[in-house]
Amino acid sequence: MTLDQIAAALGISYDTLNERRKEIPQFADLLRSAKGRAIEAVTNRLFVNALRGNVVAAIFWLKNQAGWKDRAEFGGVIGVTDLDQKSEVPNGGPIIRNTPERAATILRILAEARSGHTGTAGGNGATP
Repeated sequence: MTLDQIAAALGISYDTLNERRKEIPQFADLLRSAKGRAIEAVTNRLFVNALRGNVVAAIFWLKNQAGWKDRAEFGGVIGVTDLDQKSEVPNGGPIIRNTPERAATILRILAEARSGHTGTAGGNGATP
């Protein structure tokens, strides 16, 4: 809970809660301790869910505890159609190999869109 939520639950203003927190060290310690216990309970529940196969919980845990990161890398696969770069995959759909040139084109088009200018991708009318 936020301090605003705690104040509302106690029926006092945020300012009053904050003043008491500053005036009474034991009260500030109690608030910190309660927040720590709440974080610990949620963390433990998240960990249990991750171990039980909850993929979202596992990904969240790994991102926050093991340094996992989402990242996009050039040379990977993106899901847009470009006839010049198209290849087939075993399960049937076209995939696009990202290249630095393609990334530059996409960035240029995004910049143009933000500034209100429009043009063709790579000058050939193809969609990036």
